[in-house]
Amino acid sequence: MSAAQKENQRLKETLQEVQQKISELQRQLQESRPSKDPVERWRAQKKQKKLVEKELRDLTVEHELLLQAFQKGQQERDELLKRQTESLLDVQQRSGLKKMLLQKKLAALTEAVEKKEAQLSAALSVCSSEPTERSNAANKLEEILESKRVSLEALQQDLAQEKQQLKASGPAEPDQ
Repeated sequence: MSAAQKENQRLKETLQEVQQKISELQRQLQESRPSKDPVERWRAQKKQKKLVEKELRDLTVEHELLLQAFQKGQQERDELLKRQTESLLDVQQRSGLKKMLLQKKLAALTEAVEKKEAQLSAALSVCSSEPTERSNAANKLEEILESKRVSLEALQQDLAQEKQQLKASGPAEPDQ
């Protein structure tokens, strides 16, 4: 008998579900069927219009919010591009100044070495004919020349390193 009661309970639940579906379908049918009463039709149309207007307002607000977010993103992008460009120009300017200073130092040292060489050559030519004095003067001249060459090579290495850093940090600049 318990099986019959279970079957009866199941059938009752199914009947209730079907009755609910029928009432829902009848309601939908009633709403979709054009009414003969113009007031009823007008109310249905007014209700439908309000729903559509509410959906339109919601979509308009959502559109405005999305538009504002898009504009904010564009402003941030533009600001980042501006800062990047300014940074690159600043780095190029600073490295250009360093390069120019190193080139001036190199030119000054090269000129100083050439002057010293000329002075030493003149001093050697005037120097007495004694071999020991000539030898001492020549040794001193060689020491001075060697120290100047070392300074010149160090400056050339600094200049080469600056050029390498310049090439690594940004677009290549023409050598001056």
